[in-house]
Amino acid sequence: MKTSFRKLYITVFLISLGYTACIKQNPVPDNSTGLSSLRDTILKNRKYGIDSPRQIYDIHLPANRDTSTNIILVIHGGGWKTGRKEDMDMYVNLLKSKWKNIAVVNMNYRY
Repeated sequence: MKTSFRKLYITVFLISLGYTACIKQNPVPDNSTGLSSLRDTILKNRKYGIDSPRQIYDIHLPANRDTSTNIILVIHGGGWKTGRKEDMDMYVNLLKSKWKNIAVVNMNYRY
């Protein structure tokens, strides 16, 4: 039960970080289309949770994002024993090419 709560907390925490990243960027000048004018952005190796070198994530934010932008959370395999977020880079790039308006969080975790 405790592990499930921790996973839920991490997921909610990362989603809130994605939301914050969407609204704190300085937009480029408005193009009068009614859409956000934020640029495509990648934030690498951001810390979350306790201070652990394994608790980091990359967030890939699409251009023209806003507060309603959907987020996909990618957690590498390894049975909570091995692996790293970089193992999933190919899948992250595939997700970004298929769904251009989705933010993608690729995370590491403590074992």
